[in-house]
Amino acid sequence: MNPPPSKHFRPPDRNRIRIDGTMDPLDGIQVQIEEKGKRASPYLMLWHQKEMIREMIPCSNALCFDGGFSLGDLLRELVNNQQHNFIGTNFCRGREGDPERGGPRPSCETRFLVEVKLSFR
Repeated sequence: MNPPPSKHFRPPDRNRIRIDGTMDPLDGIQVQIEEKGKRASPYLMLWHQKEMIREMIPCSNALCFDGGFSLGDLLRELVNNQQHNFIGTNFCRGREGDPERGGPRPSCETRFLVEVKLSFR
């Protein structure tokens, strides 16, 4: 029998970016994300198809919980402002440590270097 889920567990966000119409005015998209930090994934994430884009980019730091950043929020802002290019840094929103233990926990040090190129219809 499985133990009950943690009271700190947050179910994964739905992939709203696929159903809210954000991608409709786009003809093409290119997204490149590189994770940086002590325990960051060494891989570069690349997407060239709208169907592959997801709402949340998870943090790969094993000590981080509730981490990552919202690519969907970033894309919604870019599309609403008709912005064709974006290069910037997004920081992980998670905390390091055991979520079951009380007390303050440090913020995750992982950051995401993001480059987005959009072409509109």
